[in-house]
Amino acid sequence: MEKVCAAISVEDITNINAFSIYPNPSSGKITLETTGEGHLTIVNLNDQATLTRQIIEPKTQIDISNLPDGVFFVRLTNERTIEVVKIIKQGMK
Repeated sequence: MEKVCAAISVEDITNINAFSIYPNPSSGKITLETTGEGHLTIVNLNDQATLTRQIIEPKTQIDISNLPDGVFFVRLTNERTIEVVKIIKQGMK
């Protein structure tokens, strides 16, 4: 039996299209910061899409005020990666 191992370099790891979202938790708008373009989908715990948007700017504000309170997952997809971050939508205090 032949084993195959793929080698990755530090450049491969550092070029991953990472993104961050803040504030988290949020009751209104969230800000997404990314190093590249991609397709954003916010899904609920049942994996139902609640919001989709094409991301072309390094910093994008997204209004989540119309979502019900709870836990959601933000999925950012591009031609190379799929990344997921958990967010919490909470009501206004």
